[in-house]
Amino acid sequence: MRFENVRYQAISDTPIDLYTKVTGNRRRATVYIFVSKGYENFITSNSHPIVASNVREFLTSLAQEVQEYKLENQISAQERVVRDARRNHERLVQRQNDLTRDLQRSETNLNNEQTKLDNLRNTRRR
Repeated sequence: MRFENVRYQAISDTPIDLYTKVTGNRRRATVYIFVSKGYENFITSNSHPIVASNVREFLTSLAQEVQEYKLENQISAQERVVRDARRNHERLVQRQNDLTRDLQRSETNLNNEQTKLDNLRNTRRR
């Protein structure tokens, strides 16, 4: 990409032309920045050491920002995983409570029916 006649204080106090190129893939990328003082008059670290140093600092800070961005994305993704796991856990706890209640009802019903059977058997023996 080419940006002509821009004022970017982090790199230079005077208007410059920036040429950028990014190569690589999702895992690893390389960023190239070329700076021109206009009319494709590119600077070098010998011709403009301060601007060259500023570009290096900018690229270093860019790498840090990319790492921070990546970390924020990982945090967001993990928060979604935790939220989904929490919801699933809550559903399972509710299901467990429902099953426990049903089990208690079944036990009560079984005991009642067993008592009726015992009473009927006892009545028969008399």
